[in-house]
Amino acid sequence: MKRLGVAVLALVTSACGTTVPGATSSSTSAAEGTGGLGGPGAPLTAGGPATAPGVTGGAPGVTTSGGGTSGTQPGATTTTSTGGGSVGGTTASALRATYPGVTASSISIAVSVSGTGSGAGEQVGQAFGVAGFSSAPEKPLIQAMINHVNAQGGILGRKLVPVWHTIDAADTRPYAEQSQEACATYTEDNKVFAHLNVVSDETFFACMQQRGTVGIERRVVGSDKVTRGFPSIFTVSDLDYTTALALTVRDLVQERFLTKTSVIGVLQTDTPDFDRVRKDGIERELARTGLHITKTYRVTPVQGTSDAATAVRDAQAAVLQFASAGVDRVLFAQPNGALFDIAFMKQAEQQGYRPDYGLSSHDGPVALVGGNAPAAQLDGSRGVGWGPYDDFTDVPKAQMSPAVARCLAVYKKAGVAPPNDRGQLNQYLGFCATYELFAAIARAAGPELTRSSFIAAGERLGRGFDDPFAITGASLRSPGRHEGVTAWQPITYVTSCDCYRPAGAVERLQ
Repeated sequence: MKRLGVAVLALVTSACGTTVPGATSSSTSAAEGTGGLGGPGAPLTAGGPATAPGVTGGAPGVTTSGGGTSGTQPGATTTTSTGGGSVGGTTASALRATYPGVTASSISIAVSVSGTGSGAGEQVGQAFGVAGFSSAPEKPLIQAMINHVNAQGGILGRKLVPVWHTIDAADTRPYAEQSQEACATYTEDNKVFAHLNVVSDETFFACMQQRGTVGIERRVVGSDKVTRGFPSIFTVSDLDYTTALALTVRDLVQERFLTKTSVIGVLQTDTPDFDRVRKDGIERELARTGLHITKTYRVTPVQGTSDAATAVRDAQAAVLQFASAGVDRVLFAQPNGALFDIAFMKQAEQQGYRPDYGLSSHDGPVALVGGNAPAAQLDGSRGVGWGPYDDFTDVPKAQMSPAVARCLAVYKKAGVAPPNDRGQLNQYLGFCATYELFAAIARAAGPELTRSSFIAAGERLGRGFDDPFAITGASLRSPGRHEGVTAWQPITYVTSCDCYRPAGAVERLQ
């Protein structure tokens, strides 16, 4: 649920959201068989150094008026609008209500904000002891992006109209209940067309999909099966956990970080979905080279700041079990990124246990450094990264997307104070990328804006979006491929700077 998910995203730039055990999507057929990038167990091939194509699509003002098919849509209407003028080659008089949440002049979108005066990241930082990362109030950032899109002509003449919902970080109700409440706000009390960077939670996604919406989210919430189950959602550059951990394991084996003498331990969130992540992402890849997991410790799902004490107890117990089993290589399969990594590493250091860690961008390496995790624990850690702003304290200049400067310029023009740390920077970029990706796809869908035309347009987008979180901005969206990531690189901890840096060439992920 977003009460923790937003805080994790803004605070430590790791993956947000918690998979709700037993939650299922209402449909999987539209994208079945894609298996993330290659599917579970399929070869993950690295093709040579990645190039940085001059991606220019997705910039404000795109006026593509192409089609896509609308099909039969629930509740669609055909009310004809009046008026004149032309936007993006489409006359205003030709626009009409085409789908729930879409009128001749507007598109209703679901947005949510923290109930606290500041961003929710402040509470998470205090609870988990993570310093140097904060989050700003969300509403000014969201409103700035809505105003920006609307000032550029909206979506072919249609203005974005937000439907706000407040998430209370102190709410102790089950995630499923909060998710259903948010869904009802957006689809029963109101009628929205899309949710934009709202609630990263399976229950919410399933409810919204059943009601016929589309979505753009900053993060993937679980396994490849989860991403296939929500074909109406596109993601700013990220990887599902199955694909990410398979890629991580393959690279660590190639680099001989994992060998037949390694004693491998996995810290896994105790949900059915992360059972699948472990089996299809880690175990299957290890089995290719005759390796196996020696010890798995299942971690209680973290759902809010009140669970910090439980996370620490889990970390203490896991350290004891791993040390007793002689585990010398540790992998994480859990959606709370640096938060739990740090808790585990602190307990390990207190108990004099120093394994080597295999990490990825999901672990938010940039948040592990700077004293958050003991440097002695980080020494020797390696991994793979696909998000430079998640990975590095100092992002290599060659890997900075032009979209970063463009996004910050939007906020500056809106009078929003500049971000004051990495947590806020990633928060700002996350909202900007979400809204610009939505605008790029919706404009490409043309005047007949429906769920079907939106999905079709998104899958035609290809490399037509400059993504601030992708390496050099290069991202790809195509049929069955909604997550954007095209490239990755090996990363390693460097003691002299207490930071992570690239440890090899950027590679294509195919």
